Amino acid sequence: MARGETEPVPLPEPVPLFAVPAIRAPIEPRPNPHADASIAAAHALCAAHGTFLTAEEEQRTTVDDLLRASAWVYPRASLPRLVNLAALFAWMFLADDRDDHAARVEATAPIPAPDFLERITADMSPAWGERFIRNLKDWTASNHDVARHRQAGAVPTEAEYVPLRRLTSALVWFYDLIEYANEEELPPSFIGTPVYRSLMESITDATTFTNDLYSAHKEHARGELHNLPTVLRHHYGMTWQEAADVTAVRVHQHLQAFTDACRALPAQAALERRWARGLAECMAGNLAYFRTSHRYATQPSPHPTPAK
Repeated sequence: MARGETEPVPLPEPVPLFAVPAIRAPIEPRPNPHADASIAAAHALCAAHGTFLTAEEEQRTTVDDLLRASAWVYPRASLPRLVNLAALFAWMFLADDRDDHAARVEATAPIPAPDFLERITADMSPAWGERFIRNLKDWTASNHDVARHRQAGAVPTEAEYVPLRRLTSALVWFYDLIEYANEEELPPSFIGTPVYRSLMESITDATTFTNDLYSAHKEHARGELHNLPTVLRHHYGMTWQEAADVTAVRVHQHLQAFTDACRALPAQAALERRWARGLAECMAGNLAYFRTSHRYATQPSPHPTPAK
């Protein structure tokens, strides 16, 4: 350190607002067996495609285990596909962080470079690729909407929050990637059906509300208003703990709705049933990541770290 310079003062850790209620995943999470092997290759892929805009972002990728998140969410992916998924997830997390700290709506990060996405779309049908890119673009557009709300300083109502949260979560295109990870595409006739929508909406709401519980502390510390406990506290006069407990009840209600939707799948619909299991793996894997990543480490949790 040069003469006259002072050591920077670290920012205080976010103060826990509540004890995170117990959340039961629909199945036991299990990490992909290729998790460790995928890290170095995914890091190199990110570096080659300009994913890291600063040294701090590259460091955060390691500290927060961003390259390991996809191993929890896609436990059945092969090593080559897991590398692509890990790199895409790292880009998503970093883009999301940039949006959270952006001063202007126009600062929202664009989707990755076409050659990066072609590593994924080249292995799938044109119809799947169109659906995936469309959902990816919808996610980036939803971040513009959140940025506008943030600038206005408005707490959305629950009715406003839930459909927007489904988009901002990125889970819609996470679910497309289940097909990529498991190397089998859903039949076009199933896409958009009532049971398809019911499966997606119920597991999405369960997952996003769980994420809200684990991220509420740091989001509140930076003034973020798009979080279900914040919405419930603001509009219904709840305490933080009451809002967290109600959020947990909502999570388990949506998980029950997901289970009911799974039962509505015909017995002969084997491919659709495997995809639905992938949705359950996605939720369980996200929960395991919330519990174990430094990204959410300031949140108290009564649960032990899932066995690896």
